[in-house]
Amino acid sequence: MSTQSTTPKSVIIVGGSLAGLMHALIFLSLPSPPKVRILERSPTALLHDQGAGVVAGNETQEFFAKYVRPGRDIAVTSPMRHYLNRMGDVMPETVKHQAQRMTSWDLLYHLLRWRIEGRESGHTQGLEADDRPKAQYDNGCTVTGVAEDPDGIRLTWTQDGEHSAIADLVIAADGASSTIRRLVAPAVERNSQSSFMDAKVLLVGDALAGFRPHTAASTGQAAFDALTLGQWMTGENTKEKYDEKVLEFAQRLQHHGVVLGERSQFGRHPFNG
Repeated sequence: MSTQSTTPKSVIIVGGSLAGLMHALIFLSLPSPPKVRILERSPTALLHDQGAGVVAGNETQEFFAKYVRPGRDIAVTSPMRHYLNRMGDVMPETVKHQAQRMTSWDLLYHLLRWRIEGRESGHTQGLEADDRPKAQYDNGCTVTGVAEDPDGIRLTWTQDGEHSAIADLVIAADGASSTIRRLVAPAVERNSQSSFMDAKVLLVGDALAGFRPHTAASTGQAAFDALTLGQWMTGENTKEKYDEKVLEFAQRLQHHGVVLGERSQFGRHPFNG
């Protein structure tokens, strides 16, 4: 696949959680969608309770409105934030009237699985399907190798035996301990490079950059990366612009997490007494 907006004919996505599902839906929504296959390490058919409350930031809301199209609100509004003291009482001086949209990991996950492969659940009752193609979702897959091939990228994995397949593009959405990142770039610092093997392997979401939990930005990063990929695939941006944007987002949010951590641990903060 070239570095322009050429749509790949086949895509393998490693990781079947939110980041992987979001990127799968980007490809399935293209005018000429490729064949999409998702390899998930967990042996169970459905992932459960990967997060309690999830911040539904602008990126997440934009992605779901544009690509999932649930036809209803996916989040509730929390009108303020405040701290409690060690006795459990609200500290009036910490009350901040700043709205924040919150949602459920399970809701996002099931809506994505519904759009990508037509899997119904209690979260999808009454929603209308569309004519976008479906992806193949395989469980119990442990990736063991990734290598360049004259026809693309050859991926090998175990799943009740050894398997391999060649794809034009591999998306590494396999989390903070990404196997793909370890295999293709063990010495590369996180959030410093997003693509490898002539842009045929892309790191996305937590595989690209991990944030401290208090930033609450992991889902937003997955959505931002997917939206930016969509811009590249449809010719709105170049591959170079894609790299620039996803790396800038990752580095900015990682720095923000460090600042928050330093302030809460070593600066003036209610919990520091």
